[in-house]
Amino acid sequence: MAGNASLSTALSVLPGKSQTWLFDSACCNHMTPHSSLFSNLDPAPHPLNIHIADGSTMHGNSLGFVSTSNLSVPGVFHVPDLSYNLCSVGQLAELGYRLIFYYSRCIVQDPRTRQELGTGPRVGRMFPVNNLHFPPVALVSVAAAAAAVSSLPSLALWHSCLGHTPSSRVQQLVSRGLLGSVSKDNFDCTSCQLGKQPALPFNNSESISNSIFELIHSDVWGPSPVASIGGSRYFVVFIDDYSHYSWIFPMKSHSEILPIYSNFAKMVETQFSKHIKTFRSDNALEYTQYAFQALLHSYGIVHHLTCPGTSQQNGRAKRKLRHILDTVRALLLSTKVPVPFWGEAGLHAVHAINRIPSAVIHNQTPYERLFGSPPDYHHLRSFGSTCFILLQPHEHNKLEPQSKLCCFLGYGETQKGYRCYDPVSHRLRVSRNVVFWEHRLFVEISHFRSSLTNSSVLEIFPDESLVPSTNTFDPPLDFSLDIFYASPRQVADE
Repeated sequence: MAGNASLSTALSVLPGKSQTWLFDSACCNHMTPHSSLFSNLDPAPHPLNIHIADGSTMHGNSLGFVSTSNLSVPGVFHVPDLSYNLCSVGQLAELGYRLIFYYSRCIVQDPRTRQELGTGPRVGRMFPVNNLHFPPVALVSVAAAAAAVSSLPSLALWHSCLGHTPSSRVQQLVSRGLLGSVSKDNFDCTSCQLGKQPALPFNNSESISNSIFELIHSDVWGPSPVASIGGSRYFVVFIDDYSHYSWIFPMKSHSEILPIYSNFAKMVETQFSKHIKTFRSDNALEYTQYAFQALLHSYGIVHHLTCPGTSQQNGRAKRKLRHILDTVRALLLSTKVPVPFWGEAGLHAVHAINRIPSAVIHNQTPYERLFGSPPDYHHLRSFGSTCFILLQPHEHNKLEPQSKLCCFLGYGETQKGYRCYDPVSHRLRVSRNVVFWEHRLFVEISHFRSSLTNSSVLEIFPDESLVPSTNTFDPPLDFSLDIFYASPRQVADE
């Protein structure tokens, strides 16, 4: 410190470790030995090894936010063996801030607003920090950058993995320790705002059930002007009144509800040793047809129908449809996945919704309410993200790539694997050998075909049993999201 007598004198009068902060261009991270300066301090996922000039090494194992009267800086490492507080010039520059060193002082500036964020005088040949405060908007981006550096999954990532659920629900799961270590950054989701903003809320209905499968709510959505890649234009949803657990089944025609419900009732008996006691729906023709009524009577199930013109009496099912469609819109908007994949987005949405806490059931998840134990969240992945599927040995030779770039769409229903779209062979693959790049959308790296028509379904589902019939009255497919703003099918209330 030769030639810096004034600063050296100022530091020497302080016992032990210095409280002064210094701008340092050779320091890769902000760091301090004083734990008392942190407003929050969390363990770092990877220790920071610091090599100093004499060849020795120091270690930093904690990362947090420093907040004092003249300093507000996130992403600061706690290094107990350090003697000085160091403000990294490189870390500030990496976050996009401008540092200007003059003969007599140094300033930190936001180049977008030209706002002065911090200053420091020149003392000898060093620049101590007088003050440094980031604006509120900048703090969010800085915290996000610090989270990325520390490799902790963010609230925004879990928000995406859980089907764009409200951040308050993600916070509940974090507070219960079910998601592991998560960086506590704030975020705004434009896709949720565009896809979920409601007009007026529905009135809440009171549950009358005391156990699972005493009452099942149901409703059908459709027809969709755009067929899904599997040829479906409808879907039916069943909701258990006690647990709020939901099941969704795509349908090519609303008449398919008869075999779907028959299989669903048998599944309840086999898997849960329960019998459905009451079935509630509106007066749509698929529910009032003789064959469906006879099926309910054969199981001894009481059928509750809404009064004419009062679909609000089936409010729970209506709200569930809105929740599913809101989530589907958010998934498609945020990932730019084409609309013909709405069926996959619906299955993904319900898988996530069943694992989200609900205030109506005392902040438990529907999964926990139905099965008696909390769900596992570590298999969840972000819809529409980039993934790589390991190819089978017969699909490549020794000189060709061993994996294939795909778009993640959901989870296997009957297989323990992930459902991924292959843009080259134009088909869905189900595999457990998948590597994910969840911070990269598939559309950022590759692309979908310009259009998906009924004639191309063979390419996506080569199994003939899965190929939908081609209807001459089907409108041409497009990628407009307007289909999700159309009202559900007309209900005959006579």
